[in-house]
Amino acid sequence: MLKGAEFLIKTDSVASNDIVKRIINSILVERHNGVDDFELFDFASFMEKFHQTVGIMEAIVGFIAGIALLVGGVGVMNMMLVSVSERVREIGVRKALGASPGAIRAQFLWEAMLLSGLGGALGVGGGIVAALGMGPLLRHFTPTWVNVVATGAATTAMIVSVSIGLLFGFFPAARAARLDAITAMRR
Repeated sequence: MLKGAEFLIKTDSVASNDIVKRIINSILVERHNGVDDFELFDFASFMEKFHQTVGIMEAIVGFIAGIALLVGGVGVMNMMLVSVSERVREIGVRKALGASPGAIRAQFLWEAMLLSGLGGALGVGGGIVAALGMGPLLRHFTPTWVNVVATGAATTAMIVSVSIGLLFGFFPAARAARLDAITAMRR
């Protein structure tokens, strides 16, 4: 009889775990002459708790990221409002030359999306450089470490970044489009 032996048994699905545990328990009780000197662990409940913990952590990180996006969006909006107030004369000249409110609105929306897109590109680029730079260091301490850059996450981050510029740039762009040409040129 083996002392301190461990056996790892993998089932085809979590639903089979209880049945398999009962079968293994009856076999071990029979082989140990009715002595219950063994222990069975089912990692399904452990994995469920692990997934719950990861879900809570994802929600917390998502909440913090949402706050950061809101602050960044307000920053973009403030920058664009300053840009509109500093370029009132330019807007007046464009309107006097026949630019439609839609064209002026589009100009400022593109600028807001470019501003936030560049910020997003710097953030994504910095994250990729940090991930690729830390990979060899982590592999030194943990040889099984696999370094992966998630292109889907980077793409999503860029899309969200440009969308924040579009969303928070709308108010300054609409304000620029509403300016009166004559009043704007007088400033």
